[in-house]
Amino acid sequence: MRRNNLFTGANRYIRRQPKPFLIISGLILMFLVGFVDYVTGSELNVSILYLIPISLSVFFVNRRAGLFLSIASAAVSLVADLIAGHHYSHPMIIYWNSAVQLGFFLVIVSILSALKIEYEKIVKLNAQLHAALFDLKKTQDELARKAEDLACSNAELERFAYVAAHDLKQPLIVAGGYINRLRCL
Repeated sequence: MRRNNLFTGANRYIRRQPKPFLIISGLILMFLVGFVDYVTGSELNVSILYLIPISLSVFFVNRRAGLFLSIASAAVSLVADLIAGHHYSHPMIIYWNSAVQLGFFLVIVSILSALKIEYEKIVKLNAQLHAALFDLKKTQDELARKAEDLACSNAELERFAYVAAHDLKQPLIVAGGYINRLRCL
């Protein structure tokens, strides 16, 4: 439960930030990953970390920002490999690796964009369900109040019918007595 509150709070905070700020933050994070990629050299491949700013930009900004950061990340990774002087058996391998990496990033952006659209649909549906439940609860309370009013009204009508029947019974008895006397005559 606490993790959900933490995620919800972070989500709200990030969504309140202006989009240019988020894009610039993504670029800074991308360059930090590029620096780590350069420093670690060919010993350790950290190119998967480029997905952090790409994923965040797709989710919190839009698909175009994710595409932009994908291309920029592939370029930064290529530059880091070129500057670090990685040696491969063929000079084109470094470019091939960057192209494959870019393709991977673009696939991730497409998948995340589709997931974001579905997430937004679910959030909208959830809000509609909450509104419908609120309306249903309000209608249920109103119906219970009307049922209570109806029960009170029925009780009053029963009392009135009893009093009316009692009050009408006496004149009928008297009239019946006069009719019986007239018959006897």
